[in-house]
Amino acid sequence: MTVTKLTNYVFLAIFVVPLVIFQQTNAEIVLNYEFDELENTPASSAQNTGTSTATDALPDSYGTINGIGQLVISANEGRTNTNMGSDIVVTDNVFYRIDFSSWDTDSTQTHTKFGMRLRSADLGDGSARGNGSLCVRLSTGTGPSNGSVNVQPTEGSGAFIYAQGGITNPNTAGLSVILEADLANDTFTVFTDIGRTGTYSSSVVATDIPLNIAGFTDFSAVNALVFDTGGGVLNIDSISLGTDFNEILGGSGDDTGAGDDGSGDAGSGDAGSGDAGSGDDDIISTPSVLFLYEFDEALDTPASSVTSTGTRDSLVLSDSYGSTNGNGQLVISADAGRVNTNIPGEVLSGLVFYRIDFDSWDSSGEQFNTKFGFRVRSGETDDTPSNKFLEVSLTVNNSENNANVNTTASGA
Repeated sequence: MTVTKLTNYVFLAIFVVPLVIFQQTNAEIVLNYEFDELENTPASSAQNTGTSTATDALPDSYGTINGIGQLVISANEGRTNTNMGSDIVVTDNVFYRIDFSSWDTDSTQTHTKFGMRLRSADLGDGSARGNGSLCVRLSTGTGPSNGSVNVQPTEGSGAFIYAQGGITNPNTAGLSVILEADLANDTFTVFTDIGRTGTYSSSVVATDIPLNIAGFTDFSAVNALVFDTGGGVLNIDSISLGTDFNEILGGSGDDTGAGDDGSGDAGSGDAGSGDAGSGDDDIISTPSVLFLYEFDEALDTPASSVTSTGTRDSLVLSDSYGSTNGNGQLVISADAGRVNTNIPGEVLSGLVFYRIDFDSWDSSGEQFNTKFGFRVRSGETDDTPSNKFLEVSLTVNNSENNANVNTTASGA
């Protein structure tokens, strides 16, 4: 087991010269269902508070509302498409979000699929256009940690994608999934937030994956919601569809993460579309230490409970960072994958500095790589602005005097 201790400082300091910050226009929540209707209301009577007025009512096969703000799935009803009529979404990036409150499928594994139907691009022959369903599947598993979020080969890229594992059944902590369709680059990304902590992540195998559905690889629009219930008892807090990550985080359900990702960053994944925000982000223009984590909390405090003493409100670190040891150190002891901690309400521009202090480590004869840094957004001059990682890797090899610090940020 690899153990790494971070001591004293993990902070971001910023010294800024004003720059022009690009804005994403026409961001909106097109569909938003929060299921606040009375008990036993069928799904077809669920109110959409989004901007679309032409989208069909949800099919009753979605389930029934329980009177406490949840849609309850209790049967295996098969796939349905909810057509959007004249309100089809034609934009570079579209985000589908679904928030599960809880589920219990007993000892039976069920598979519930959800997502959006894509329209292939017009490449000169209108008769050759078609639809393809981009879907994520929640496979509940049958035990404490073998549930997963995945994508079937025919509903994404042509290959099976295991986006997230380690999910319990029965589940009371909840799960939020955001599916991004990047129609400018014809890729998709699956973001997950296990436990509804407000921190989303996407694994490498589920980030910027080329679309390949029903023989099409070039898509231009979203024209329907797709849902395929798999039985069991699953409680859903909300379903929404929007054109900006910033909006989709704040415009759906009661998730605690609406503020955590509210800057318009691409959530916790790589691909992101809304890094520039919706136009009202602050530009930091005075030198300051924004975030300063010193890990002085009590023994076994999870990273999510560590507070910053910087000038800005503390960001909620992911628990995958590790836990404190009571001696002013954060201890990393597992390979938990990449996570992004988004900065709400602000765009950091100009000179930005990240510092991290390692106290010690012990790799027990194994090689490991710990990466750290920040995510940056390409500028206006980029035809298709996107998020990239500016990161450094601490590589600890399995022999004495053979550790190194490296980066591939320059392309070399």
